[in-house]
Amino acid sequence: MISYYRISQQSLHTIKGSEYPNPKYANHDEVRVVTFGDIDSQPCGTPHVNNVNQIGSFIILGSEKTSRGTRIYTTVSWSTNIKLKKYYNLIQELRKTLNGKEDDILENIQSLRNTNKVYKKQIEDLQKELTTYKVKEILQMEDSVLVDVVDVSLLRPVSQALLNEVSSTKILITTSEEITDFSIISPEGKARDFYTSIQDVLEASGGGSPKIVTARSSKPIQEIIELLKNLYKAYKKRVRMYNFSFAFIFLMMQQSHQLASQSQLSYLPLLQTLQ
Repeated sequence: MISYYRISQQSLHTIKGSEYPNPKYANHDEVRVVTFGDIDSQPCGTPHVNNVNQIGSFIILGSEKTSRGTRIYTTVSWSTNIKLKKYYNLIQELRKTLNGKEDDILENIQSLRNTNKVYKKQIEDLQKELTTYKVKEILQMEDSVLVDVVDVSLLRPVSQALLNEVSSTKILITTSEEITDFSIISPEGKARDFYTSIQDVLEASGGGSPKIVTARSSKPIQEIIELLKNLYKAYKKRVRMYNFSFAFIFLMMQQSHQLASQSQLSYLPLLQTLQ
């Protein structure tokens, strides 16, 4: 049902334009409000016709809530015919694609959604199995910098799974024609430090945690591989130097402790005599 009423200073319900909620109507003496059943009420600000038969056919397509109120979608006269023809052609395409009747389109679409969920779950299970297989394969490799042993789609899940299996840093590199992806897995918590030291040189984008970083670069593949290998060699050299220094200090402390113990034993007979 479409109805309207005129609000003016001379009517029973007097509201000035300045009192209307929308300030755009403040300069009007009266406001004409059109009500569309229970859907919406709006001030009338569009062209008018002398009689509704001048409108011809029209359809209210639907409505939606917006930040400015309720928006109503309609088609009028020839635009209605064009819109209906478009929707009819769309329905026919859907019917042919789904190989069913018009009345079964919604049911067939829902069936496709359910099937898609099943396939998605199967793909996820297969990816988990493949990730487990790749992790076992990598653990059997002696090199710490590995090139093209995993597909880029598995780089992140394989890296996460490797973190729980390795005791020292691993670097995985996956190459393509334009972009090289890589991950740094460091149970020692040095992944982010490694990445920071090469990020500017490689013009890389990425990030992660102290234990896992994934990133990519468009620099030449060989340049990336050499830089990551040299980075790892430098890190291992520092680790060996640290371990050597630690072992040397521990040995000196142990010897000092032994000398101190011997000195105490040499004074023991004298102490017993004095007692």
